[in-house]
Amino acid sequence: MSEKERRLQLSRPLSVSAASGAIIGAQIAFSFAVRIVTSTTVIADRIAIPTRGPNGAQFDVICAGPGTKIAPGAEFVCSGSTTLSGAGTVNYGADWLETTGAWHEGQLGPQQALAVSVR
Repeated sequence: MSEKERRLQLSRPLSVSAASGAIIGAQIAFSFAVRIVTSTTVIADRIAIPTRGPNGAQFDVICAGPGTKIAPGAEFVCSGSTTLSGAGTVNYGADWLETTGAWHEGQLGPQQALAVSVR
């Protein structure tokens, strides 16, 4: 995506933490922040951390729903948690869905991976 098309950028990178370790049943917390880089308000249908567990299981962290408005210069913080129910690799990343139905995969950073174990 060109810089001309970029409307949001990370102002705080995506972080992940698991107080009791990345084990089955543990709560995993995610957080990131974005800032508008245009002079117009951005209206998002979703700001989220799409999270895919083993076998494609979805554990998405949704921070904002349809009609979320972010004013020029404003920062939006996305924080939330999910409980993972299976061992294996969990893939996650910061993303947002525009009102046109277009996801901006990769615009807010690359996908990351977390190994979840039984104990």
